[in-house]
Amino acid sequence: MNYKTLDFIKHIETPLNWSDLILDQYAFTEVMKISSWLKEWCLNKKLNPGIRSLFYGRPGTGKTLTATLISKSVGLDLYRVDLSMAISKYIGETEVNLKNIFDQAKKNKCILFFDETDILFESHSQINNSNNPHSNNVMANLIQKCEEYAGPVVFSANLKPNPDSLFIQNVQSVIYFPIPDAAQRTLLWKNTFSHNAVLEDQVNIEEIANKYELTGGSIFNIVRYASLMAIKRDHNTILLSDIIEGISREFEKIGKPLS
Repeated sequence: MNYKTLDFIKHIETPLNWSDLILDQYAFTEVMKISSWLKEWCLNKKLNPGIRSLFYGRPGTGKTLTATLISKSVGLDLYRVDLSMAISKYIGETEVNLKNIFDQAKKNKCILFFDETDILFESHSQINNSNNPHSNNVMANLIQKCEEYAGPVVFSANLKPNPDSLFIQNVQSVIYFPIPDAAQRTLLWKNTFSHNAVLEDQVNIEEIANKYELTGGSIFNIVRYASLMAIKRDHNTILLSDIIEGISREFEKIGKPLS
């Protein structure tokens, strides 16, 4: 697919597999339903996928990874659309952007993954003070384009929109991605460190997982930071002090003190 001229669209994929996804059982079951339906669609071209899904939850809870794993498992390309960039303060420009997205998608069998969808759910007063003064028109236009598109569409948002909203009424599945619990965080910590990494004796993964409520994305960032610090020391030992510093950095992003 040729999206080279559209800065807000990017083809994404992952080297990871389903075994790398740590997700609560209900969400995982719902995701598997989507994957199974799309596999059937790929085998039977007469089927209309008829599926538009919303993934919502805090950043770093696995929404994008899940979408890439679905695309990988069913053999479809995944294109991430940054909706906050695609929407212009000019109605005409936004309509052109959406038309280009779906015109290109119709030429290819692919999954469209709309990120930053929260911009459509802002209150009217917020919209008037943002770059999106025509949210209702954008939402109606987007929904219409999705209905005309024969391929699957996944939306990603941090918050769930109003249950009575036009948007919710036009998606077939709504899946919540919660913050992982302590047991899931333990698995995330253990799975994220390199096999070549050595944890110093003071590092207790279970204790860290229980004490600090973090998303999978945050844990990845912390492990990367601690690993880079080890590389700077020309060593493969991960220090507890670096892990704590990494946690502090992640908490700082969301304005949460390190306790």
